[in-house]
Amino acid sequence: METVFVCSACQVTLTHPVVLLADPTLESKEIGTARVPRGAYLLEEWGGPRLDWYVLNLEDAVHTKHHSDNDRFTGCCGPQGLDENNTVCINGHEVGSECSDCITTQFLWLDPKFVTLKIT
Repeated sequence: METVFVCSACQVTLTHPVVLLADPTLESKEIGTARVPRGAYLLEEWGGPRLDWYVLNLEDAVHTKHHSDNDRFTGCCGPQGLDENNTVCINGHEVGSECSDCITTQFLWLDPKFVTLKIT
């Protein structure tokens, strides 16, 4: 079964079809690389502000753009993703946070408060 994430506010599609990452050894911990392979997602299960967020490959995102508030983008080479949500759907609703700075792995966190999963 594949999953497509959509914006809960307007139902715009946010991702290509993806599947839950079944093999945890495929998750990259190497800085500067994609954290999850294209076509997969995982559920972030560590504590802190990102508990239960969805982690996706940046290339699986569609119909998203950067937030208009530049204060949400800290980092030297790209956003660290640790500030408020920095990613919105094409209609301007907050959906998550891009992490693509040189000190992190590369991924998109989708906030479960703002997205819905559609199983296909």
